[in-house]
Amino acid sequence: MNITGAELAMLRARQKVPRPAPEAEWLPGRRGVRLFVPGALRNPLNRKPGWQDERRYRQRWKEGVANALLSLGYRRGALGSPALRKHVVFTAHVYHRFDSQDNLRACLKAAVDGLVECELLDDDRDSAGHLFEYHQVVDRARPGVEIEVRVAP
Repeated sequence: MNITGAELAMLRARQKVPRPAPEAEWLPGRRGVRLFVPGALRNPLNRKPGWQDERRYRQRWKEGVANALLSLGYRRGALGSPALRKHVVFTAHVYHRFDSQDNLRACLKAAVDGLVECELLDDDRDSAGHLFEYHQVVDRARPGVEIEVRVAP
């Protein structure tokens, strides 16, 4: 495959465009964390992408959650044991609202898996006892997901 000099310059310019950094903060008393992971959500139930596209999408969200926690200085066990019951609130900043809560949950599955891989949660199954809330707001200027994880009372 041959590309022109202009196409090469365009590709290099794209690489230099800064991506928004994840934001993170401790909640009062260090009883929880609030993260914002930038990125556009897509519903895997509405389309059938190739397995590589789906893998890249899931990997990007998992890495986004991990990068937000690293920028905070989070260490494993800072919120207690992963098995300790947690209350997790997802607020999706989306371009268009999703049809139902089922679609929103499908979009955020990779972010939940990122919390499990970073050992904030031990598992995402219902019997693990963690409470999950899902909300969405239309925010076309700043797409992404705000994740708040608190130790449940």
